[in-house]
Amino acid sequence: MIKILARVNDGNDPSTERGEEGTSPTVSQFCKFFIERPVKTHLQPTTQAKYQRAIDLFITKKLAAER
Repeated sequence: MIKILARVNDGNDPSTERGEEGTSPTVSQFCKFFIERPVKTHLQPTTQAKYQRAIDLFITKKLAAER
């Protein structure tokens, strides 16, 4: 709260900053993009599988547990 008030005091508008955050991808969307683009484009199938497994075990599983 203090940080927000400090930004307001400096002339910033927190409501516009909040609006920008809404356009950011979710973690799930980012993981999907990451696997589809750079991983499948640049890495071998065995490495792709390792990246997918890491995302499934450490990110997706954690997100599901927090819901």
